[in-house]
Amino acid sequence: MNNPIISQIERIYEKKRDKSQRDKLIRQRHVYKELPRVEEIDDEIRKIGLGMARKMLFNPEENEGIISETREKIENLKMEKAYLLTENNLSAEYLEAVFECSQCKDTGYIESGERCGCMKQLLINRAYKMSNLDNVLEKENFSNFKLDIFSNKKFDDEDKSPKENISDIILYAEDFIQDFDKKNGHNLLFYGTTGLGKTYMCNCIAKALLDKNKIVIYQT
Repeated sequence: MNNPIISQIERIYEKKRDKSQRDKLIRQRHVYKELPRVEEIDDEIRKIGLGMARKMLFNPEENEGIISETREKIENLKMEKAYLLTENNLSAEYLEAVFECSQCKDTGYIESGERCGCMKQLLINRAYKMSNLDNVLEKENFSNFKLDIFSNKKFDDEDKSPKENISDIILYAEDFIQDFDKKNGHNLLFYGTTGLGKTYMCNCIAKALLDKNKIVIYQT
């Protein structure tokens, strides 16, 4: 890859995969020590797999029967392993590698070869960092939103006070974030004079969506 940003991000994914494997090995060692039969089962599954490969190599005409017989043996061993784990208050997937992104398994790419949404977001985040937008979102987000700066007093020609109005706007924004994945065609339009907080509210929404691992593009 000639693109240095892509290369940097791929190294990030490599570190993620390394960490998931290290964590898996730590869990594995602990379980093997406490439950030796689990280690025996894993060894048996490996030996069965190797045996299947040899049989299929030298007896290709019997592949279907070999696969069926081997699958049954392995499934029985996996069931025994899952039972042992659950009996000791461990999930059946406890010894599996845990990835930050289940879609691409921390490779950055899905099965079709396209970039995963998590990689696209990393690229966007990197672009944000280069433009210093990430510093803006650290300050302008719902956690830092202060309702107290808005007045409870209604203007003569308004039905609601500024505080009531902004509270309603926040509810609309939160509903928009909550239903973001729904294909309902909903969007938001903020309008008003300069200095009313339109950009701040947009940044709050952007930060909330980023926290939900959504892809966000910011344009002026």
